[in-house]
Amino acid sequence: MTIGTGMERYLTDPPGIGGRLRAIAAHFRVEEVPFPALKGTGRNLMLVIELDNWETNRFVHMLGTRLGIRSDLISFAGLKDKRAVTVQQFSLRGMGEGGKNPILPSAKVAPVPSGPYSKVATVDRPGPENGVDPIAAFVQNKIDLNGVSVLDAFSTDSSLRPGGLVGNRFRIVVTDPDLVGQALEDEIARIQGQMEAVGGAPNFFGVQRFGAVRTNTHLVGLKVLNGDFMGAVDEYVGKPRQNEPDAIKEARAAHDRGDPPEDIMDMLPKEYSYERMLLSSLVQYPDEPRRAFERLPATLRRIFIQAVQAYVFNKILSARMEEGLLDPVVGDTVLPMDGRFPDRRRWIPVSDFNLPKIQEQCSRDKARVAGPLPGSDIPPMTGRPGEIHDAILEELGLTRESFLTPEMPEIGSKGRFRELVTPVQDLIFEPEPLPTFSFFLSKGVYATTIMREFMKVGDPMAY
Repeated sequence: MTIGTGMERYLTDPPGIGGRLRAIAAHFRVEEVPFPALKGTGRNLMLVIELDNWETNRFVHMLGTRLGIRSDLISFAGLKDKRAVTVQQFSLRGMGEGGKNPILPSAKVAPVPSGPYSKVATVDRPGPENGVDPIAAFVQNKIDLNGVSVLDAFSTDSSLRPGGLVGNRFRIVVTDPDLVGQALEDEIARIQGQMEAVGGAPNFFGVQRFGAVRTNTHLVGLKVLNGDFMGAVDEYVGKPRQNEPDAIKEARAAHDRGDPPEDIMDMLPKEYSYERMLLSSLVQYPDEPRRAFERLPATLRRIFIQAVQAYVFNKILSARMEEGLLDPVVGDTVLPMDGRFPDRRRWIPVSDFNLPKIQEQCSRDKARVAGPLPGSDIPPMTGRPGEIHDAILEELGLTRESFLTPEMPEIGSKGRFRELVTPVQDLIFEPEPLPTFSFFLSKGVYATTIMREFMKVGDPMAY
């Protein structure tokens, strides 16, 4: 069975502007909008870092290595695209001034009441030199990695968890569009108008969720959910993709041929650390692929399961778009709005009894129709939404209970709901010198799916 990403339809009718993204990493800029963190003498160290062309999990692995700490002591709010310039926070547990292992034991830090990324003042250590905070400078020197800039560092009792941010601001450049001048601006206006008429853009999970280069993260996850750990290792290490470097394609092909894992390790550069980690375990324990898979960080292993959930959600959304089912119907679940954002913790089922009220609430943007990310706690669904959900799981050979991952319960998922359509806030389009989009999205929304509606390019690598 050939599996794509589940994004099978567009919401809007105009043919789009064409083009491609990320001609250079700086053409795709993302800045987290964090929740405020009280700066002072807390136990944790918060870093604000600008990354140029870094995948988040690989950076966390390297950050832990350079600082001499376990990577599970480092947390962050959201995964970011690799081919981009991103500004995001990383929390280092216990390394603040009040922690057990402060990065600068003699440093005492006092807060400065200003913006979320403001610098910190010092009490008994020298003040900033040339506007650079000493802790940030120390961490910068300690990390010493290309494409990594420490913008701020401060002690706080706050810590980060997945999804623990307000949202992200984007500035995205499109190169080589099919349209120019007034035709370009008119096409943008038509697409924007159609999106606004239904409350926003389809809230698909973007191709990055499935691996921007290899698009197979969910395929690894499907193997895990079916208990096929050797298959998961094979999918991750082998199966070369056409757009990979020739040396990497050859190494992956060698794995597919069954060459000794130690030989394949010699063919892979050191930056392919996770592939090498799996192969190293197979050298020691050739008949224990589950043991090899367990060597991967738990955060990465969870991503494989989450990618399957994302694929199912995308398939559900595509099916509903095809049937024109974006408004609430019996059997749906809606999320009430909490200010500007949907409250994903509250699931309200739609029945014959409350349907008129739900329709009225959705029309006033007081609630939003949601689709399931399957998991063990997702209740049985009824009506047409339930039929679509159950048919897709059956096609994949899965049930709700599959997501408990009994052989590896630490990466299991209870499931949740996600809004089908999402607004694009503060959208600004600048046609010159290059077509540039700026907008804000709430957490968990993919900018590439917004750009997909405007560009309508079939090749996923264009995004």
